[in-house]
Parts: sequence; C-alpha cells; structure tokens
Amino acid sequence: MYSSQVHNRLAQARVAQARAEASVLNLMVEYADAAQDEAELAESSAKRGYLRSVIADEIAAELGCSVHWVQQTLARTRLARAKLPHTWASFQAGHITAYAIREIGRHTSRLELDESFEKIDVRLSDYAISHTAAETSAWVKRRVQTLEPHSAETREKNAERDRRVSFSYDDENGGGSMWLSLPTQLMLETERAVRAALETKSADDDRTLDQFLADEVHERLTQDVDGSSLVSTEVVVTVPVTTLAGLDDTPGATLDERILLPAEVVRELASQTGTVFQRAVTDPYGGILDVTRLGRFFTGELRTAIKIRDGKCTVPWCTSQTAEIDHITPHPEGPTSAHNGHGPCKRHHQLKTAGVLVAERTDQGILWILPSGRTARAHQAEHPPAPTQWFPLEDTG
Repeated sequence: MYSSQVHNRLAQARVAQARAEASVLNLMVEYADAAQDEAELAESSAKRGYLRSVIADEIAAELGCSVHWVQQTLARTRLARAKLPHTWASFQAGHITAYAIREIGRHTSRLELDESFEKIDVRLSDYAISHTAAETSAWVKRRVQTLEPHSAETREKNAERDRRVSFSYDDENGGGSMWLSLPTQLMLETERAVRAALETKSADDDRTLDQFLADEVHERLTQDVDGSSLVSTEVVVTVPVTTLAGLDDTPGATLDERILLPAEVVRELASQTGTVFQRAVTDPYGGILDVTRLGRFFTGELRTAIKIRDGKCTVPWCTSQTAEIDHITPHPEGPTSAHNGHGPCKRHHQLKTAGVLVAERTDQGILWILPSGRTARAHQAEHPPAPTQWFPLEDTG
C-alpha cells in the first residue's frame, strides 16, 4: 500500500515539475519577445543589436544559468511552440519534460517543410508521453533523417562547415575528453585510421581496446615518427611554491578555474624540458597587482596578474575565459591599474563599451548593472594558495 502511494506521489510530482518547467519556458519567451520589441525602438541598428544580445544575459542572471543555455533554449522553445502544437500542448499539461522539449527542438530544427512538422507532431506527442526524454530524442532524430532525405546533402555541407574539435576537463573524476566533429566521410576515414592501429597491438599488451586506441590517438597527435614530442607544454597556473618544493600537495589551478592539477602533475610538468611555467601566488588585496602604468594598454606583468586574479570573465553568469583586459572606468579618466582593470570575455566587453552593460568598482568588488537595473557582483576567482603564502608574480620560463 505504501509503495503504491509513493508511486502516485512521484507521478504527481513529475507532472508538477514539468508544468513548472513549462511555465518557466513560457515566461522566458514572453520576456524575450517584449524585450526585443523594446530594443527595436533604439535609435541605431548597432544599439538595437546590442540590446537584443543582452536579453539572454538578463534571463541568465535571473535563472543562474549560462547565456548559451538561454539562447539555445529560447530558439528550441520557440520552434516547438510554433511548429509542433500537439507536442507543445502535451508539454504544457505536464506530460513531457523541458529537457525533452529542448531535444525535440534541437532535432526538428533541421526540418524545412511545414508538412514535415505536421507529419511528425501528432505521433511525436503520443510517443513522448510514454517514453523517456532519451528515447524521445533518439526517436525524433531518426524520423527527421527520413522525413526530408533531400536535405541530407545540405546537412553534410553544414557538417563540413561546422567541423571542429573541443576539449573538456573533469576535475571530480580526473582526466578530460576530446570531442571531434567532422563530416561523415572524414569521420569514417579517421575511425578506420585509428582502428587500423589495432593490428600493431601485441599479444602481451594488457591494455583494453579503449585504452589502446586512446593512447594511439594521443601518440599520433603529439609525437613525431621517431617518437619525439612535437609539442611543448605551457602551463599558466596559480600554485604555492610549497607544492613545487614537495612540502605539501595543494593543487594548482588554471586561470579560468576549469582545471585543477594534482600536485604530482604540477611537479612532473615543472621538471620536464620544454615546459613553460608562469606561477603566481596572489594575496587577496592585490599585492603586485597594485601597479599603475602611465600608458593606456594593460601589458606585461600587470596584464598577466589581472588575468590570474580574475580567472575568467568577471560577469558572474558567464563561463567564457578572459579575452581582453578592460578599464572599468574608461581611460583616460580611469588609470591603467589593477584596481581599475578587469578581464571580461570579448562579448561582454563589447556590451560594456556600447553602454548596454555597466561595470562599477565598489568596496565589495565589481558591480555589473543590466539594462533592466538588475545588479550582480562580479565573479571572484578562488585561487588554491592560502593568503599567507604570498610571493611575487614570477615567470620561470
């Protein structure tokens, strides 16, 4: 009896959660539409573009998520709401999750014909209600590929245009991943080339298939035919000298805080020929950062020190790396100093320069002000070294 009650309560909670998610997505679209209408009243096309761009920042700041997630969610939600009325109604009723709607929008965005959306909508609505989001995503993907076979050539051209490689790091479990996107033909050739290496795997090699292939890819990318390394390692981390000396095992951290390097890895890299190390231990009050230059541009140690201090873009909801060092109070009114400098990404630097975003230096740090008047404190990097372990910025490369 109790088990049945729990199942019923879980089912009710799932529906309530889906309805709440639908409410959030509806509000996001309503806000974005209204803000776009306001942006169109701006006096210049450039200002209109900046005001449209900052809409995603307003939503991201309120929801505590990334701008990229907001932009993708708005596009996919609008498509599902406009082109898939039966599926959208099921979502509003709490029968389909927001994640499933985003996946549906992602896959169906490749459709071009209204009749294709009509064909898939009714069946999709029924299928999504009784299947998981992952199953729904796979189902939609297969149907989209068969509904418009004429668009296969276009998709292949798009894949060629969008080919890229990216890297991500997993501090919790250690290691990282490399993600490669290529057109089908190039991917098939790459797979055949890598798997052909299995013929060289000796019988006494105790590595698994996955381990062997991963090592093979790494060796092909980093070593010459004679086995010598093709690359040197440049590491820019904040790390206490006690770690380098082996006195403790405090980890190092990259400037954007995405990657923590175990102490033994830091010491190993430091001992290798060809490794370029910039190591810095900063105090919370600036230390060497309190340097003022007479010129306009942030260069040399000052530029490096600000990048170390800020770690990534100072906009709190932005996960992009520091791209440019900017004056909070514009030059020449504001000095070229650590106190008046910060490291935004390129996009938020442009929005600040256009006057759409405003940054102010306060006693508690940088304060960002959005067009709506909403304010948010700037991101503050947390470096591993303790405040008492302060040494000047040093380049040992």
